[in-house]
Amino acid sequence: MKIVSLIPTYKRAHKLPDFIRNHNDTSTESRLLFIVTPQDLESQECLTRLNADYLITDSEYAQSINHGVLHS
Repeated sequence: MKIVSLIPTYKRAHKLPDFIRNHNDTSTESRLLFIVTPQDLESQECLTRLNADYLITDSEYAQSINHGVLHS
C-alpha cells in the first residue's frame, strides 16, 4: 500500500521546494498531495513548476483534508 501525505498549504510557496526535496531525499514509499486554495496562486505556480501533485479547494482545514482523502 502506498502512503499519501496530505499537505494543506497557504501562502508558503517559499517553503515548498525545500519541503519537497527533503521528502524525496528521505522517502521512497509515500506521495505528497498538496491542498491549496484558489487564491493562493503563488503556491499553485510553484507546485506546477516543481511538478508536484496538488488539489485546489476553497474549504476550511477539516474539509480540505476530507477532499484530499477522497481524491488521493
